[in-house]
Amino acid sequence: MKQRLLLALLVLFASVGTTWGADTGSTVTIPANSPSVSISFSKTGTGDVTFKIGETQLDVSNSKVTIDPKNTVQNVSIVLAEGITSVGLTVDGQVSEISLSGSQYTSLTVNNNNQQLKSLTLTDTKLKTLSVNNCGLGTLPTAGFDEANAVTVSAKNNKFTDLSSFTLVRTAKLTYELDGNQIIKIPTSGIANVTFNYGTQIVKPTLDKNPIANEWFDVNTELIGSGSDASIPALVGLDKAKATVTWTQNGSSVSPMNQNGWEYKFFSGNKYLQGAIVCKIVPNSALKLPSYAIHFTVAPAQFKLQKSATTGGSLNVANLTHDTEEVDQDGYGTVCDGDILLFTATAAPGSSFSKYNLRDNSFTTTGVSNQYKVAVTKSDIDEVSVEAEFTQKTYAVTITKSGSGSYEVVDENNQPVTETSLSLPYNSKLYIKVTPEAGFQALVSKNGEVVLKDQDKDYYEVVVTSATAIKIL
Repeated sequence: MKQRLLLALLVLFASVGTTWGADTGSTVTIPANSPSVSISFSKTGTGDVTFKIGETQLDVSNSKVTIDPKNTVQNVSIVLAEGITSVGLTVDGQVSEISLSGSQYTSLTVNNNNQQLKSLTLTDTKLKTLSVNNCGLGTLPTAGFDEANAVTVSAKNNKFTDLSSFTLVRTAKLTYELDGNQIIKIPTSGIANVTFNYGTQIVKPTLDKNPIANEWFDVNTELIGSGSDASIPALVGLDKAKATVTWTQNGSSVSPMNQNGWEYKFFSGNKYLQGAIVCKIVPNSALKLPSYAIHFTVAPAQFKLQKSATTGGSLNVANLTHDTEEVDQDGYGTVCDGDILLFTATAAPGSSFSKYNLRDNSFTTTGVSNQYKVAVTKSDIDEVSVEAEFTQKTYAVTITKSGSGSYEVVDENNQPVTETSLSLPYNSKLYIKVTPEAGFQALVSKNGEVVLKDQDKDYYEVVVTSATAIKIL
């Protein structure tokens, strides 16, 4: 009796084992410390889809298995029962490798991978649909597809760059959805039954230097290029008339100035652009070329700065943005759009600062005293200027006389001064000739101090440096 029971148990275990099917080498690899990963499936036919890590079988609930994070790499094996005729997998999470083997696999979708999938191997599978968007793949899948039926491969936002060597023989239609990749080289001719829907490719070319906003920039030469050094070989030789070019910055549309086809100056909306910018080139649909969103950086517009000061003082300009104490030494220097400048006007003795004269409204205030921001609002300006304007101080002058003698007063231009109360600029000079009463000696004072006369001159000289009271005795 015991022997019969043991034999029955062995038969039962054997039958359970056969429902697992053979391990054909299909695995999903989860990196250490990766967030939770789930694998769900749909199937036709009979039998189970089994998931194992090592010898441990994982629990399946509602056609789904969830693998929690571990600090070691986890390799999940997938075993299909022999009675299953087709299975579709959805892998949700940041897996690093997927390897499927066997004709039972008819679809694969990878979600939320966040550019972590390094390897995808499809051996003898018959996929009708493959979705590997945003997975970080560098090689376009070309094998493992159903040969007898139409196939769609959605492989957007990966890292494909070169399809120039693509070859594939298909009897049924194969369509690739490739928007958001970095494909700069495409097949030189059409491939039967294969369609590439390129959408928009993302390109970030390496430029010798960033274009300066107020200098003309040739998109064809600098962004597309030519020959073996071309940044975007697929667009080499493209006629500007057969393409639409648009620009965005920070998600908003901008309209740089355009001349001579491909040449642009980065002035839009009454200001110069600077920083990250995107040039989108969309060839006419008849050309069957990808569109391109080309990302690069525009350097701030540069201007010659002219500084000057009227009589009576001096002007220094410091560039706070670039930590330059003095922009120039000889009246000219270079500043960039957006720079914050500090103006320092120094009045000479007898003068006072009046105002800054700013050319073409090319500066805006910053809210901080004497600080101004370079903000050019015209596209035809290559020079900005600031003049510090000073005014001379004037002082009250009074002339009084006592005694019965006479005097004459003239100014520096030898013009008679007849007023006894007047206002004169700083450093003005008055010349006083006195004819005293007989028997008296002339005496001239300035603010109570005696003015001495040179022996070889017949007049007294008074220099006005403050309010001045002249007395003649």
